Parts: sequence; structure tokens; C-alpha cells
Amino acid sequence: MGNILIVAETTADGSIREASYELVTFANKVASESGRTVHSIVIGSGVGDIANEFASKGGGQTHVADDPALANYSVDAWNQVIRAAAEATDADLILISNTPQGWDVGPRLAAGLDVAYASDCFDVAADGDGFKFKRRVFNGKLDAELSSGGKTVASVQPGATEPATGGADGATQPLAVSLDGVRAKYVE
Repeated sequence: MGNILIVAETTADGSIREASYELVTFANKVASESGRTVHSIVIGSGVGDIANEFASKGGGQTHVADDPALANYSVDAWNQVIRAAAEATDADLILISNTPQGWDVGPRLAAGLDVAYASDCFDVAADGDGFKFKRRVFNGKLDAELSSGGKTVASVQPGATEPATGGADGATQPLAVSLDGVRAKYVE
């Protein structure tokens, strides 16, 4: 059995996006149901303080990819960083917010790792050694339940649950990752 990796997103003002705290709620639920450990990754430049805050609010062992090359979002760079974090944490569940960044990197990440991808979920639960996801289908008229028996990347709808607000033990540690081979870059 692996662990859970939360991909925390930052906002333009340099704070953690509220939807990332909602992922903490789901991650802690799955952890309590399955005995997995919660890990997180915070990506950016100068993100040490907000990574500490995220760890203290339930983000668990929070890995920090802090590099000037990560100051602006790049799908190639984020993909490399998240893959490195997934490997370092032995993650079998990677939770990403269903936001434009999540839409962009989530499927690419799942394909690159050759794992299942559950998109646009509004509920996540442990199911033995695997996971169950609920998502809306047919323009929101029906709810579908998906099961995954192995490693999975899941994007979760913002607003699907309450954001985590309580304190928790958590610590940060730097994540060493090479950004060699990153082809896309931010242009103003």
C-alpha cells in the first residue's frame, strides 16, 4: 500500500488556493480509512513559508519544490516535479484540484506514470487496497461511482467539501528535482 500525495496550487497573490485545503480534507479521510500517510507538494519560487502553513493545516509531510524556474506555471515543469514527488513519497493516490492547472497536468501525469485517471470527482474514498471516486455524468443528471485497484491520479472539484482548517503535525522538506528537459516556459 502506498501513500497519498496532494498537489497544492498557489494563487497569484502567493497564497495556497482554497481548493488545495479541500484536497487535505479528502486525503485525511482516505488516510484514516486506509492507514496511508498524507504527503503534499508545493511548487513555486519563494514558497517556503506557505508550504510551512500548508503542512501545519493538515498537509502532512510537505515537500517543497522551490526554484526560480517554477515561479510561473509550466505543464512540463509541474509534471516533472509531481512525478518526482510521487516517486519520493511512494504515492498510489495523487490528488489535484479540478482547475485549469489540474486539467492541464493531471491527464499528462497519469499517462506518463501509466496509471488510472479519475477526473472531476466530488468524493474520494478508500476501497480495500484501491479507491472509489464519485463524479457527475450526463451534464450533472447522474452520479457515477468509479473504482480503481491501483495507482491513480484524481482531479477533485473545488467546493466538493469543506476546506481543512485545523492544525496538524506536519513538516516541510525540500524536494530535489532536475528541471532539465523542460521545454515549455512562461513568456510575458
